[in-house]
Amino acid sequence: MWYASLRGTFVRRLGGGTKFYGRIRFGSVEGNIDIGKNCGIGDDVFLSASRGAFLRLGDNSMFNTGCHLVAVYGIEIGSNTRVGEYCSIRDQNHEFKFSDAPISSQAFFGAAIRIGQDVWIGRGVFVGPGVDIGDGAVIGANSVVTRSIPSYSIAVGAPARVIGRREGLSRPALGV
Repeated sequence: MWYASLRGTFVRRLGGGTKFYGRIRFGSVEGNIDIGKNCGIGDDVFLSASRGAFLRLGDNSMFNTGCHLVAVYGIEIGSNTRVGEYCSIRDQNHEFKFSDAPISSQAFFGAAIRIGQDVWIGRGVFVGPGVDIGDGAVIGANSVVTRSIPSYSIAVGAPARVIGRREGLSRPALGV
């Protein structure tokens, strides 16, 4: 398989059973990109980890078409997490507070991102610097996550806010 050549060149670790469903693109690959076992990487997913940064994708996680994961500090995504189409997960942003200087000449700011296990991130979500999304959380489509979200919470909106919790009895898995 062509993507076996990714290991050691663009990706430090590529777990067995991981599947690529189309083209994958890379930005900076000077950092540590670690893809777990049995992951699914959709078409046109963009992965980037700058020098000194890490991008860790947990086992059995899925990243759908057009996702961008850009790490200057670090991004860790837990096992069994699902990320919908066209999501952007970026641990840095442009500085823009100085009106006497062009935004393009101002610095960046940021902090590492942690997304727990068994998280579902809906289509078109943005997750920004320093955010921690707890295990089992659900983030609604097109949300803008700028603050941490507790475990098992349901959050939606721009900016994202908690509107409920996942609670109750578990049901048997569907035999799809």
